[in-house]
Amino acid sequence: MYLNQDRKLQIIPEEEFPSAIVQIEEELSGLRREGYFTGEGGARLYYEYFPAQNPVGSVVFVHGLSEFTKKYYEFALYFVNQGYHVFLYDQRGHGKSHRDTDRPELIHIHSFDQLAADLDAYLEQVVRPASAGPLYLYAHSMGGAVGIVYLAKHGQSFQKAVLTSPLLMPRMNDLPAWPIWLGTAVGKVLRGPRAKFLMSGEYEVGKPYTPIPGDSPNRVRYCLAHREREIMYRSTPVTVGCVRQTLKLRRLLKRKVTDAISVPTLMLCADTDTLVRTKYQGQFAQRCAACTHEILKGANHALHTDSNEILEQTLNRVFEFFSA
Repeated sequence: MYLNQDRKLQIIPEEEFPSAIVQIEEELSGLRREGYFTGEGGARLYYEYFPAQNPVGSVVFVHGLSEFTKKYYEFALYFVNQGYHVFLYDQRGHGKSHRDTDRPELIHIHSFDQLAADLDAYLEQVVRPASAGPLYLYAHSMGGAVGIVYLAKHGQSFQKAVLTSPLLMPRMNDLPAWPIWLGTAVGKVLRGPRAKFLMSGEYEVGKPYTPIPGDSPNRVRYCLAHREREIMYRSTPVTVGCVRQTLKLRRLLKRKVTDAISVPTLMLCADTDTLVRTKYQGQFAQRCAACTHEILKGANHALHTDSNEILEQTLNRVFEFFSA
């Protein structure tokens, strides 16, 4: 059994992962509570949570762009085994949740304030009634931006927060921001904010997977297998409005945002990140007195599908931070 109560962190070895995750899904299914809550504007959003025995606290996960709840099942196991209730949900435009476009694969963001309002609704309707002990936030990439917006408005909802590879500026193939902003401005006028951003690639069914150095191939294959089977997990191309909203995230570097965050926040960043511009993460941490900025050497953007070494570093640091 992979579920245990000994509070010892045992990372699933890479070679064992394909068989282990099947057993983990089965064991977690006995704990899982699931349903839908009402997000901002009446959106129907899917959630799951996993209660721990003799809980020491509760953790809310906010996933990144193109992700979904099942991608965090391995992490859910580790947190439950450490005594944390684990709360997951599919953000709008992802997984089993509401879509703001006619195409289920197309991701649209009206505003990060709206996504933060969805998180607040989740806390109010599901998390607080079922949580136990101190409440913590774990937010990744795009979810990290949602977390920052939320912490600046409602920071006292959480006792501590962890932001992994938070999105403050996308790399966009390292193109300057201004031509992309100009292109989205033209696209918004000609085709509307919900039109597909022309530079955004589509999900390709059956495309062979080429491992990236440092990643865990079996963890990535597990996520891809879910996307191959289920169209609702294939959220990939983004809208013109989505790109415009991510380009606006630099506003989070303003003092009125960084000074508003008082909750102890740990920012874990990857030194080989190819998806977000890491210099903005460092700038944010310098301006936010409540933030501790740490860089994981050799880590890729998605720490939760990285090598076992990075997984162990990440989890040990998070558990140390929460329990300190």
